[in-house]
Amino acid sequence: MSSVTVRQATTTDNLDVVSVKRAAIRADGRESYSADQVAAWAPDADELDDYQQALGDDTYHVLVAESGDETVGFGVLNVETGALLALYIQPDRRGTGIGSRLLGQIETTAKLNGADTLDLLASRNAVSFYAEQGYERGETIERDIDGETLAFVTMETAL
Repeated sequence: MSSVTVRQATTTDNLDVVSVKRAAIRADGRESYSADQVAAWAPDADELDDYQQALGDDTYHVLVAESGDETVGFGVLNVETGALLALYIQPDRRGTGIGSRLLGQIETTAKLNGADTLDLLASRNAVSFYAEQGYERGETIERDIDGETLAFVTMETAL
């Protein structure tokens, strides 16, 4: 396996990022959500516009992890609120340290931008990953995504 590099995302990464998110949700979402919920949650072409807007806005810090020419993960930080908005890893790359590495760089960026804590909404299948990284579990909340109600868990860590 080739080494993994992490870099600032660019507009040319949009299809790769959406593909990583779609693959991760479809592969791991089934552990905790129904097929209809997974289908609603998995991104479609509309998310390409959201991604492009995030890259053009200083509010967001978007990182991409690559192995060779392949995008294997990404993370999105809202710098203003100190919230991790997304962290997804290609399913076949789970457990290789990519998620921890991306998360560490996002935490550093949040801290450098004045955040004392980093909070996030974790899918039920990701709670154990964040707990292993030192995040405290909060309340379960429900979000409506494309007509489906999905439960997520609030989590937070001190920086």
